[in-house]
Amino acid sequence: MTNRKDAPLRATRQGLLGFAASALIASGAYAQESNAPTLVLEGVTVVDTRDGQVTPGQSLVIVGDRIERIVPAGTADADGAEIVDASGKFVVPGYLDMHSHALTSGNAASNLALLLAHGVTGFRQMSGADPLLARRKQVPSLTPPGMPDVLMMPGDLVTGASVRTPEDAASFVARQKELGADFIKVLDTNAAAYMALLEEAAKAGIPVAGHLPPSVSLEAAIGTGIHAIEHLGPR
Repeated sequence: MTNRKDAPLRATRQGLLGFAASALIASGAYAQESNAPTLVLEGVTVVDTRDGQVTPGQSLVIVGDRIERIVPAGTADADGAEIVDASGKFVVPGYLDMHSHALTSGNAASNLALLLAHGVTGFRQMSGADPLLARRKQVPSLTPPGMPDVLMMPGDLVTGASVRTPEDAASFVARQKELGADFIKVLDTNAAAYMALLEEAAKAGIPVAGHLPPSVSLEAAIGTGIHAIEHLGPR
């Protein structure tokens, strides 16, 4: 947001959110068309999370799904725009949920709407599957327009049934690389297979994240290159 008064920023995906997300949904301002509606959020406080700067008394002029400009409150020249009094509200970049099961737990549509209502514009899907990876290659997005984006996703999960031996680990990593997995998610397996998986994933350049089973020490997992430990134990 260094040049926020000059450069348009993406409003519904990577750029906006907090109060503005709800305002955009309510106004239906997602389609980018020549006659896209204009929305002005009047009197907001803009938070720049890069440098911590907080700028009160601003107006956001939003055309379609883009922030066209940010100007001092009361100076927006936007004839015919819908004006929303956002005094006392804050606009921040969209939040990223880095541990989510939105697509595979319960009602995906409700999960996505709830994320967006809380200002989340992107998420790391932790419970992936090979069919989801295949589908991702066939569609523009795994989520509907205007909903939070899937930032990263694994394929099938590593369990004691799917990866039992170091040889299984090698073939599993090769398949995930072929399918385009962003990372490999581990639930549980024996220590030999777990360590082999970390080694093979490091060779393939695929991060590994997930559970740390009791049979593997924290030091060993970190030393072999695990990217993120999400839980201690298999559950």
